[in-house]
Amino acid sequence: MTTVLAFLAALFAALSLALSLAVALRVKKILDPLIEEGVTKSQDRPQPIRPGVRVPDAGILTDHKGETFRFPAADTTGLWLLTFLSAGCPGCKQQLPTFKKWVTSLGVSPDRVIIMVSGEPEGAELYRTELGELARITQADPSSTLAEDIGAEVWPTYLVVSEGTVQFSEISASRLAATQIRLVEDPESEAALVG
Repeated sequence: MTTVLAFLAALFAALSLALSLAVALRVKKILDPLIEEGVTKSQDRPQPIRPGVRVPDAGILTDHKGETFRFPAADTTGLWLLTFLSAGCPGCKQQLPTFKKWVTSLGVSPDRVIIMVSGEPEGAELYRTELGELARITQADPSSTLAEDIGAEVWPTYLVVSEGTVQFSEISASRLAATQIRLVEDPESEAALVG
C-alpha cells in the first residue's frame, strides 16, 4: 500500500512539475513578442531632456501678475529654472508640494524660476496660487513650439539652464529635489550643479 501511495505522490509531483513548466512556457510565449516589439523596453518610457540642448529664445512673455519680461535663454549670469506644467496634468499637481518645497529651499529670486503652463488659463490657477510668489508663471501660447523645440515630451518637465543650454533635466520633482543645485545670483560667481 505504501508503494502505491509513494507512486501516486511521485506521479502527482511529476504532473505538477509538467504543469508549472507549461505555464512558464506559455507566459514566455506571450511576453517574447512584446519584448521584441519594444513594448516593455525602458527607452519607451519618457526621458528627461539631455544636457546640452539649446533653449530657444521665446521673446517677451507676460507673467501671472501681468508684467512682461524677456525670456532669459541667453542669460549668462548663473543658473535658472524652466519648468513645463500643464493645467490638466494630474502628475504636475501631485508633484507640486515637493517642487514648491524645493524651490522655496533654494531661496532664489522669482525672476530665475520660469514656469510655462499649457492648457486652459482657469486650470492654471492652482499653480498661480501655490507658486506665484516663487516664480514667474506664464500661460503657454497654444501656437508656441518651445516645449516641442526643446524636446519636452511629458509634463511636468523641470530644467536647469545656464547660458541658454540645458544643464540638467528631470521629470520627477522628488528626483529633482534630491539633486543639490545652487542658483547663483551674483554674476561674479560660478554657478554650481552638484549631484
